[in-house]
Amino acid sequence: MAGVVVVYFSKFGARLYAHEKATLFDVAAMIAKLKDCENAGSYDAAYNYAGKVFFVPDDTLLADEASSLDIHSADDLFGGVVPCPVVKTKAITHQLVSGNAYRPEGWSRAFARRVQDAVLRGYTAFTTDDARVAARRHADAWGSPSEAGVAGRR
Repeated sequence: MAGVVVVYFSKFGARLYAHEKATLFDVAAMIAKLKDCENAGSYDAAYNYAGKVFFVPDDTLLADEASSLDIHSADDLFGGVVPCPVVKTKAITHQLVSGNAYRPEGWSRAFARRVQDAVLRGYTAFTTDDARVAARRHADAWGSPSEAGVAGRR
């Protein structure tokens, strides 16, 4: 066998429902079969695995966590690695409401601008005040839900 496949529960991952965990273990088992590797179940940091370890994480991993697991390329996991928490979210896909709006580390104006034609119109807001501005702009463009109806648009 060429190594092992393990399910990894990230220290930053959200709590999973039982069916989500079962699916994760099923995916790991299928990958192990495809790679002709041992399916080793849940990752145990204290265990000394024989051969290369391939990870099936429950969530996108942050770069530091991936590095601590010796994950350095797509050959090491079924999933993704990002440099900071905001990049794990959909919040990276929309422009901010203004040039001086709050943005967390890792949020990219250039990326939001680059993908704007591939996503629905909208804004990303990281503060309550910015969310209010975004909501007012939405209402001005689309009308309130009670005025517009389900499919209506002003």
